[in-house]
Order: sequence, then C-alpha cells, then structure tokens
Amino acid sequence: CPAGTTSVAGATTCQITQSQAESGIAPGEEKVVIAAALKLTGMNVAQFESVKVQFIDGIATTIDVPKERVFITKVTQSSRRRLASGVEVKYEVQQNAGETGLLDKVSAMAQPAKLNTLVTAVKAKAAQSGISTLANLAISAAVTAPPSTTVTVCGPGKRFDTTAQPTPKCVNCAAGKFKENAGSAESECNLCAVHTAS
Repeated sequence: CPAGTTSVAGATTCQITQSQAESGIAPGEEKVVIAAALKLTGMNVAQFESVKVQFIDGIATTIDVPKERVFITKVTQSSRRRLASGVEVKYEVQQNAGETGLLDKVSAMAQPAKLNTLVTAVKAKAAQSGISTLANLAISAAVTAPPSTTVTVCGPGKRFDTTAQPTPKCVNCAAGKFKENAGSAESECNLCAVHTAS
C-alpha cells in the first residue's frame, strides 16, 4: 500500500489510516500546529471517546478557532492514584499561513476560567447530542504541559528534517523505516517488521 494507507487481509484496495484521517494531513503534506495537552480528572478513556467530537468543538469554541483545525493526537488513561484518575488528552491546533496570536490563544487555556468554560461547553454539547453519561460527573481540567511553540507536522511516511537545505522540510523516512501517522520526529519513523520493507 502507498505510505499513509493500509488494508485488511484480503482487501483489494488501500484505505487512508484512521490516524491520518484524524490529523487532516495526507502523505507528502506538512502543516504548522500548536501542540498542547490537558488532563481531564473524573472520567475514563471510554467516556472521553464517547464525547471526543464535543471535546474538539469545546476546544475550538474556547480558543475561538474553527473546529476543523483542532485534532486529538493521543488519549491515555492516567490513574496513578485512584482519586487523581483521569484522562490525558494531547491535541493540536493548526496554524494558518501568516496567522499570529494562535500560541497566545492556546496558552490562555491554562487559565482556570478557560478550563471551566471548556468543561461546561463539553457537557452542554454532549447533552445537546443526547449523551447523558457526563451529566453527573465531577470533571475538572488542568494543563499538563505548556503549549509547544509552532511545530511542523509531516504527513504519514514523512519526518521533519531540520538539517535540510536550503530550508528545513518534510522528507521521506529513511530506508527500512515507516510512519503510519502524522508527526514530525525522527523517532516516529519506526523500523519495518521482519519480512517487510519500505
């Protein structure tokens, strides 16, 4: 299959991968994003997945950008202590060419008022969609790390090469490595499995 696509056993066509569909970045493309992360205490991964669309909508509303520019990149369960169990959500907001002020908008999510607005918005949007699982949950949000400065994200099969001349750019993963999802780091180009090649 071409880079960034996959197929099930016996299939006659290759389809776009889920991670590529969620990132909005196709093979060969590169986009600039602001990367950030939040922890939602009081819910688990399954509960989050049921309202992922509403969460994206809530983030977009809170920082005032179109929801089509917000993407969830990773969701993990955080449960070191029972009372602090929750979900860590990593997300990205795509930055348009020449756009300014987006980093400040995403950074403002650290303000308690903004976090409360987010939780309220997600619950309201879930209720509007007929999802009642969050109604009685005591959910709180916290920023787990400050937003990254702008990051160039490459499509599947590519990594961002800071040494490329004359300017840094997305390049193919090295021979013998592959990358199914969008990302930028060399470490995201993984070694091919035994009996396979790139």
